Amino acid sequence: MSPTLRKTLFGLLFSFTLSIGPLLMFPMGIVSRVIEAQTEKALGYKYDVSLEKTTLSGLPAVSLHNLQLLPLGGTQEGPKLPIKLEKARISLGLFSLLRGKPSAEVTLTFPSGEIVSRLIPGDGYRAEVDFFDVDLRDLDIIRQKLGLPVSGAVRGNMTFELDAERRLKGGEINLSIAPLVIGPGALKSAATKSLEGGIPLPATALGTVSFRANIKDSDIVIDALESDGQDIKLASNGKIQVREPFKASSLQLDLRFLIEDDYKERAGLGGLFGMVPVLQRASCGEGWYGLRISGSVARLGPPSPLGANCKQGAKAGAAKDEKPASRPVRAKAGAKDKAAAEPDPAAEPEAK
Repeated sequence: MSPTLRKTLFGLLFSFTLSIGPLLMFPMGIVSRVIEAQTEKALGYKYDVSLEKTTLSGLPAVSLHNLQLLPLGGTQEGPKLPIKLEKARISLGLFSLLRGKPSAEVTLTFPSGEIVSRLIPGDGYRAEVDFFDVDLRDLDIIRQKLGLPVSGAVRGNMTFELDAERRLKGGEINLSIAPLVIGPGALKSAATKSLEGGIPLPATALGTVSFRANIKDSDIVIDALESDGQDIKLASNGKIQVREPFKASSLQLDLRFLIEDDYKERAGLGGLFGMVPVLQRASCGEGWYGLRISGSVARLGPPSPLGANCKQGAKAGAAKDEKPASRPVRAKAGAKDKAAAEPDPAAEPEAK
């Protein structure tokens, strides 16, 4: 073995020992408590974090078992249920650590499915997030924010390209939720604050909801926000101009929707459509309505009728009835060159 190669191997072995040795020797029970404390700190002490145990899972990788995050405080409706992860596996690229541009993979395993995230270094960074049939009921924070129960399996992927300064410069989003059901419960928002207790809603079926968007520089162009539900159908598009902080970002969404007559009766919404002037002016014909929602993410302005664009959206939405939106899915990590499958939207979520 040449002296140069011997020195190189010795340097790598030394770096590996220096990085991994303390972890191998450190009591994993203490590691678990440190992870709990640091996670609570990172989340602004808004969650009580508990972890059953921590184990090594390959090198250099750590698995967290039965991790629970219980929301603290707040005034949200309903009991606060913990976010439960059966397992979280965190893997760091050893050689990327030595180069100073770390790569990482994080796998979150829920009772229903998995979320796999990857951070890949290059000129900047590429971040990938894949969803494998994670039921929204496993993410109770969504119910806490909406004040309504939500269910449906999330499938698809998101990709974000970042420059050397970690600024967003590109990417794409391709997600679906099926079957999405919201409610029953009371819808509360700034628009309904004059109604004591909000607007009561029965269980609302939106069917397969698809969201497709492309990212260019700091603009997220929403190509399609669609649904083929028995109660509500959507055929929408728009744009988000991302700013820092995110609440300063601006949104423009052309929202076209159809609410079935029998659902209006069950939800008691018939009178609402007759009383609200903006909805009376937003009719596109054939049961469709069109509204433009715009403003900063933190403070959206009042919706306005779409006008001529409304009828075009109604025709597009009617065509969607014949061919429901597909449900994108991506091959799991390691299956790099496999083509993405697009199963029948009516199919059951993948068995775990």
